[in-house]
Amino acid sequence: MKYFKYIMCVLFIFLNTNLHSQDNVAVKQLPDLGDLTRRMEFYVESEDSVSAYSFVFYKYGPTMLGMSIHCDLDSKESDKEAEVLPDDTTAVSKFQKAKRTKYKKNDYNTFLHEFSCCMKRASSEYELSELKQILFELTCFQDKSYEVAKSIIKNNNTRKPTYSEVEKAINNTSLKKDFDNILKQYDLKTSKIICGDSPIIIFRRTDLTDLGKRNYDRELGLSVLVRIRLDKLSLP
Repeated sequence: MKYFKYIMCVLFIFLNTNLHSQDNVAVKQLPDLGDLTRRMEFYVESEDSVSAYSFVFYKYGPTMLGMSIHCDLDSKESDKEAEVLPDDTTAVSKFQKAKRTKYKKNDYNTFLHEFSCCMKRASSEYELSELKQILFELTCFQDKSYEVAKSIIKNNNTRKPTYSEVEKAINNTSLKKDFDNILKQYDLKTSKIICGDSPIIIFRRTDLTDLGKRNYDRELGLSVLVRIRLDKLSLP
C-alpha cells in the first residue's frame, strides 16, 4: 500500500511538472495606440494551438502601467488563409495574409494558470509592482458572467441593474480572491472593482449567434466592461 501511494505521488508530480514544462508563453510587440505605449501581448502556446486568452500590457502617462485581458469567443476552428487584425495573437501584419492557428478554448481554472504564467513572463519586461489597473469584458469568464447574471435577475427581477449592483455581484464571486492569489506575488492586491465604462447587457446564449460569439456555452450571461484598480499589498 505504501509503495502504491509512493508511485501515485511520483506520477502526480511528474504529470504536473510535465504539464508546466509544456507551457510556452509567446510575446508579441504591438504598435503604440494613442497615449498607450510599450504595448506587448502575452499568451500561451501549445503544440497545435494558441490559448483564446491573451494579456496586453501597456504604459499610459509617464509612469502608469496597465493591462487588459482578452478572450476570443468567436470560432476557434479556422485554419484557412485570412486577413487578420494586428492585435490577433496569430497576426503578422494587418495587410498580410496569415494562416490562423487554432484557438484552444479554456476553462476558468486553466485561465488562472495561464494568467499566472503570463504575469511571470511579463515581469521580465515590466515592473509589475507598478501595475495600476486591469481591464476585461466580464464575458471573458463565462462562469463568472453566468453567476453575476443569475444573481442580478434573482435580486432585481426585470428592473435594469445599476453599476453598483453589478459590482457587488462580481465581488460575491471568487474572482477577486482568485486574482489576489496571483497578484500577491507582485506585492499587489485588488482595491476596487468598477463597471461604469460600458452598458450593462444581460443576454441569453442564443442572443449571441448573430454577434459571432458562438463559443459562449452558458445559457445566460452579463456583459459589462470591468476595471480593477490595484494597490500595493504592503506599504513601505
